[in-house]
Amino acid sequence: MSRARPNATNRPSVSRTAAVARSVLEGARRGNGASLFHLKTVLTPGNFNLDILDILVSHLDEQLVPDVQDEGEHLAPLTDVSVRALHCISALSAVIGGCEKKPSLKEPAVERILQVFDGIIAWIYVLLYHGLGDPPERQVGVDFRNAYFFHAKQLLDLINFDERLLQAILNSISATDLVIKFFITTGKRHACFQNLDNPDGCPIVSLVSKCVESPQGLEAVGTRIFAIRPEMPARVMRNTMERAVQIQVWVKDVRGPSRLVSGTRHFDRLVQLIHRLLKYRPLVPLFATIDKLEGFETLPTIATSTFMHKNFFPQFFTLALNVTTLPITSVRYVKNVMELVHAAFTLFMACLGMCNDAIPDSMATLEGVVDAFVSYSLIPSACFVTHSDIKEVPPSALSPIRPYPAFDVSWKWLFLAITKRWEVFQNIPRAPRAVVLGGLVPQSSITGGKFGSCLPICDNLVCPIVREEFFVGGSKKCTRCSSVVYCSEQCQKEDWKARHKYECDHARVLYIDHKSSQHWYSNKTRLGHMALIEDVFNATAEGLEYDPEARAKRLQSSTNSADRLFDLLVSQKSEPDKRVSPPSPVKDEQDLAKRLPDRIYLFQPGLYAPKLDDYPKIPSGRPTSWAPPYLHKRLNELLAEGSDPGKALSIRYALGVMPWGTDKVRLMVKLRWTQDYGFEALHSVAIAATFSSHV
Repeated sequence: MSRARPNATNRPSVSRTAAVARSVLEGARRGNGASLFHLKTVLTPGNFNLDILDILVSHLDEQLVPDVQDEGEHLAPLTDVSVRALHCISALSAVIGGCEKKPSLKEPAVERILQVFDGIIAWIYVLLYHGLGDPPERQVGVDFRNAYFFHAKQLLDLINFDERLLQAILNSISATDLVIKFFITTGKRHACFQNLDNPDGCPIVSLVSKCVESPQGLEAVGTRIFAIRPEMPARVMRNTMERAVQIQVWVKDVRGPSRLVSGTRHFDRLVQLIHRLLKYRPLVPLFATIDKLEGFETLPTIATSTFMHKNFFPQFFTLALNVTTLPITSVRYVKNVMELVHAAFTLFMACLGMCNDAIPDSMATLEGVVDAFVSYSLIPSACFVTHSDIKEVPPSALSPIRPYPAFDVSWKWLFLAITKRWEVFQNIPRAPRAVVLGGLVPQSSITGGKFGSCLPICDNLVCPIVREEFFVGGSKKCTRCSSVVYCSEQCQKEDWKARHKYECDHARVLYIDHKSSQHWYSNKTRLGHMALIEDVFNATAEGLEYDPEARAKRLQSSTNSADRLFDLLVSQKSEPDKRVSPPSPVKDEQDLAKRLPDRIYLFQPGLYAPKLDDYPKIPSGRPTSWAPPYLHKRLNELLAEGSDPGKALSIRYALGVMPWGTDKVRLMVKLRWTQDYGFEALHSVAIAATFSSHV
């Protein structure tokens, strides 16, 4: 097909402020391809006006877009109208520059662009279908990816130009699909499109990052990822991993400081994009299937082997933070997440070993990384992984950054937390039975009775099994869990599948999605959580000092707390459909506990920060055998002695998550040994219990 194209070598030399010739404008208005090409060539921010914009948008109307045939059929013939649309889209960069130079033109210009925005999106689809970018000539040797880079850059410029254009993308299904198309399209050998030669970053990665920057954008793009095809989430993750490998290969091909600096920036942008995508909760089920997460644990390894340089360690600390702050509720469902934790910890230690001078701006990031690893150490398998790396590294190894005492404290806390928890986990006996989440047992495990040989215990450290209040006034049980009833009369009226799992404050973080419902939650992990809580009690009750020898003597003279807890749960669950009252304290404990509080409130999960008034109180006259009345006064005295109201809330939460019985009375009595440390001890237990309830 013949199309009139001006010779690029004979383009007229026009001043940046010279007005566009009238003949060119008239020809462009009539749709002459040569005139539109000439207009695009001579248009500058200096000679732009709204009349020119009217000409451009007239050729971008959605009604002019031709039908594009389905994939697998022959390409539809390229028409002059498509080339004219390409020239108009290419001229939008000059339009944006003209509005920045003349701010008075921005408002009417944005309104005109919004009127034809759907047409712009539709035209980009057609032009990508034909592989047309700027320049439009498809010559031998011209990379097909250039069209994707060009149009992604045009869209990126538009949404950076005005926030309303970004909202237009997020509100349009076809526009969000186009953004995803940019990201997942691959060429030969399934290589994804990524422009690493652009010093400002790959326009495709920048476009997607900009779209998911806000919660609204994350919801729009994340929803479309799931709405297009079921395999789309895994495809997005595989494409992301492919981009990371491309960056690594690109840096190693040409070794040099400039290539390393540029590659570090590309890699950092990509990791930030991954972190934003994984904040969208529906993407969490990706962790439930190992093959969908395959290669993700290589991100820290790539960073360690390729981008390690002492001048860039703040970016690496940020990378370690992004990797370690993935949704923590998923870490117990996937085996290779432990590999991810190990790789991230290796990256963290490598960063500390290479930095010679600490930058104060990085201290907040370092604190976040330390907090993440402290949280992971509450999981026995993750604790063993990190302990294997840290056991040979004394605190003195961090001397290069010792001018900052704040981080010395954090490092000591990380070192001691991992070491102490590893010692606690070493003393956990092998569980006599397995615990299955929600009573859902694989068929092969059913050997007899309703639940076979497996003990159905709800995955809920504030489980209503031990709360008599939940059994008063109702008996309807959750359809997914045989161990609990609904947490309130209002929740009882709602169906579990429709609302309870997603809207109930208790159930929102205490249960997992249906796809992960049959994954095993090892009893060893649960026993480890409760053993850690007792260990914190023992340490704080004796003056906040950790004494391994004293603890060993206690272990020899008494039964392990985890064993007693397990026996207590087994005895209470031996008859699932009957109410079980906690055992009464012995006489000596009653005498000692007279100074303890007499009421324990209901507590919401630690992910939230509810007000004190949000905790419902026990109505008078209701049975309180689960919370003896002699506990109220002493707890109020302790809370009144504290200086931080936030600690009071966490203390109440900690007492709520601990199973009620003689164990709780015994542990609370221990805290009365040293009144000076009582408040801090309870608060430290609250922190441990909060972590344990949702890791």
